[in-house]
Amino acid sequence: MCMFQLCSSYFSAETTQLKQMYSLKLDWGENATNIWSNVATLKYVGCVIGSFSGGLILNFGRRNALFIVGSFFLVASCLSLDINTVALYFTRLIGGIGVGLNSVVVNRFIEEFVPLAMYSTASPFNIFMGQLGTFIAQMSAIVLPPYTPPDEDQSALEATKMYYYIFGLLFVFLAIGLVGLLFFVRTDTPKFYLLKGDEDKAVKVIHTIYDTEGSQIQANKIMRFIQKSSNPNTVRTPMLDALWRDDRYRRATLVNLGVISFKVLTGYAGLMAFSTTIFGEAYEAAGEKGLNPRQGTYLTGLVNLIGAMLGIVVVRKFGRKTVLLAGHFTIGVLHLGVAWATAVGAVNTQISLVCLVIGVYMMTTGPCAIAYAAETCCDTALSLVFVVYYFWDIVISFTMEKLMEKAPTATFLVYAGITFLGVIFIWFFVGETKGLTEKEKKEIFMPGATWGRELCAGEQAPAELGNEHKSRRTLRSEMMSTRLGQDASSP
Repeated sequence: MCMFQLCSSYFSAETTQLKQMYSLKLDWGENATNIWSNVATLKYVGCVIGSFSGGLILNFGRRNALFIVGSFFLVASCLSLDINTVALYFTRLIGGIGVGLNSVVVNRFIEEFVPLAMYSTASPFNIFMGQLGTFIAQMSAIVLPPYTPPDEDQSALEATKMYYYIFGLLFVFLAIGLVGLLFFVRTDTPKFYLLKGDEDKAVKVIHTIYDTEGSQIQANKIMRFIQKSSNPNTVRTPMLDALWRDDRYRRATLVNLGVISFKVLTGYAGLMAFSTTIFGEAYEAAGEKGLNPRQGTYLTGLVNLIGAMLGIVVVRKFGRKTVLLAGHFTIGVLHLGVAWATAVGAVNTQISLVCLVIGVYMMTTGPCAIAYAAETCCDTALSLVFVVYYFWDIVISFTMEKLMEKAPTATFLVYAGITFLGVIFIWFFVGETKGLTEKEKKEIFMPGATWGRELCAGEQAPAELGNEHKSRRTLRSEMMSTRLGQDASSP
């Protein structure tokens, strides 16, 4: 499963350092910046389409959905070998659909397949594998001719064929993922089989995943726990119900849309996507001394990877709300530092703080926000969360590079302000899920729950809402109603 996450991130980042090569080979000239923005935007458009469709294809089975994801990456890989602008556009669009589908499918597969006690490790590890893919993609540019400034001889880069190795790596990773899916992950999740009413297959999978020592009694106990701790309605809920019409899921959906929006608007994706541009400007400002753009991108990739590794420990050890609050607050402060360094021309400080933003993001809100959405959203709502995620990525891909060119200091000040707004939102609206079962995580935002809306006079809490997650107001109201009923029935 994690190999598909690696494929997804590798595809997303494989062209990061190829802008100059494409521009030379296809003679983009002064249109290079606009064409490259279109390339980035088309990928995100594909991501929106894919994530919107993710909740639908999950109904065909989690494992079958992964094969569909792989088919999109395979087509995109083949198209990438043809170096022309139209092929590049279609490559990023089709591969983007695969990335969007992957975002929904892999996170749901892990959440249902991995035992509850391991989920806090498995989810951030999946994110780490994604960042490993990003790092490998960025480092793959090492096969290209050495970096030379734009005003020097570029003939070696224009003539190179080494990009075949960069694009060919995706075939290798995809082959490993498909082989693993064919020969090692040969079943769907226990929850999916139970939703289909096939208890025999569910028990068979439980024997594979859990240490039952062949005991049918133990397997049946685990199966009953999965049935008790999950809500089948969260799989079949229509998107409009999850977003607005069904009060049981509306607040969870809206809160996660807010969390994911503030996650993207920290500016991390823009820093990674346009790291070559950012480091290029810093390199020129320093009189072509220090790290060149390609070396700077290697550095951000390494920091990204280290942050993702540390994120596994952070998400496992600390509560989701704590991690989100600490991450957003720290990133906001760092953005203020980057704005100051940009304003005074402190190039080395600017680079250091940008790397810190990337590292802190991958330790905190990067893995945590996605894990939180997978825990608290129904299938269609999770799909919608990723639609919004990639919508904001489209906005950033259109705006960040242009803003960096015209008002770099103001750009980081804006991101700092948005990130601090995220801190306020998380403090007031996000509930803690650490240590809860799957069913309980999806209850905390229901009407009458601790983080749900208050019940109206005479309104009853949803039947599936457990007493442990009801707000004090709801419990007092129910106790009062019980007493009044007893008084009315007594002679």
